[in-house]
Formats: sequence, C-alpha cells, structure tokens
Amino acid sequence: MKKLLLVVLYVVIPMSIFAQQQIPDYIRKGDEAMLRQDYPDAKMWYEEGVSFCNLYCIEQLTHLWLEHERMRTSMRSLMTRCLNCLNNMALEEDTTAIKLLEVYYREGIGTAQNEELADYWVEKLFYIQHPDAYTDRVSDIVKQPKEPMTFFVGYAYSIEAPFGVTIGGVVGRLGWYARFKTNASFYGYDTTCNDIQLAEPPSGFSYEFSGKKKLIPMWLPGELL
Repeated sequence: MKKLLLVVLYVVIPMSIFAQQQIPDYIRKGDEAMLRQDYPDAKMWYEEGVSFCNLYCIEQLTHLWLEHERMRTSMRSLMTRCLNCLNNMALEEDTTAIKLLEVYYREGIGTAQNEELADYWVEKLFYIQHPDAYTDRVSDIVKQPKEPMTFFVGYAYSIEAPFGVTIGGVVGRLGWYARFKTNASFYGYDTTCNDIQLAEPPSGFSYEFSGKKKLIPMWLPGELL
C-alpha cells in the first residue's frame, strides 16, 4: 500500500500536471466553454488555435458548424481558414485532415459544395490506407493495350471544285485529315516566268495592271462572231 502511494505521489501526479501544462491554453479554455455549452466563447478560443493550424481546434470548430446552424454566419471566414490548413496538412498525407476535407467539400464548409473534390479526397484516403491497391491500379493502366487508329474516307465538294476526297484518322482525342479537291480542268500554258512574275505574256494575252497580276485575252471585236 505504501509503495502504491509513493507511485501516485511521485509518478502519476507529476505526469498529470505535466500533461496539463502541455495542453495549449486555447484548447483547455475552449473545452471548458464547450462543457458549459457556451459555444460563442468556445469558438473564440478554438479560433486562436486555427492560427497554428491546430487540428483539434479545427475538428471542434467543424463540429460547431455542423451542429449549430445559427452560428454559421459568424464563422464563414474562419472556416475558410480551417480549409486552407486542412489542404496544407493533406499534402503531407494527414489522414484526419483528408477525412475532414471530404466533409468540407461535401457540405460546402468554407467553400462551395464540390462533389468531385469530395470524391477525390475519398479516393486519395483509400489509396493512402491501401498502397497495394494503388500499385495494382497503376499496373493495370500501364498494361492497357493501345487504342488502334481509326481511318475514314469522305467525299469533298464545293461549287468551285466539285470533285474531291478527304481521308483521315482518329486515335483517342487526336486526329488528322488530308483533303484534295479539283474542278477537273487542267490547261497547259506556253509561257515563261521567273521567281516573281511572268517574264513575258503568251501569244494572244496581255497584262492587266489592276493591283493584281493576271492575264487577259486580247480579243478583237471581229473575232467574237
């Protein structure tokens, strides 16, 4: 019995006092306010902990948001700060922060509701807790056979060039095509040109200077009959 008292006196009590000293003042006073159901006071103390991204304070504030709707108006900017802390902690793969992120995006806490982001964090948490499943998924993606290219051929039409064809191919979201069109009118010309213009017009033609280089036939009035 005497030994038991000595253990309590020299071990248990000092450890209890040390543990109390380690708890931040804002958590202790916030918890006391929660016990007496003074929720605005609890919010004030836990808010101090958000400055240090204290996860316990963020959890308690999240509980207040979910359970006491009348307090939400005064907590909007505070919950956005909580969300920022959770995003930073989630980058370090803190599972508790990731669980809260799903709630934040699902319920629209500190941000707009976003089911896609909520589902993303659910999946992220699953693969953190089950790394083998993530390895298997990556392996399956790598082993997927490549999608073959699909080819197509089509008829290309316009008034100026009524004869034409289009060929192409598509694979995934990428594709290509080539198109050829003609009016089936191929004339031969006997003339001389250089890199800039016609060196001399062919017989029976002359240049027309109208801002654009082109040839016009030199018809005599009597030749139209």
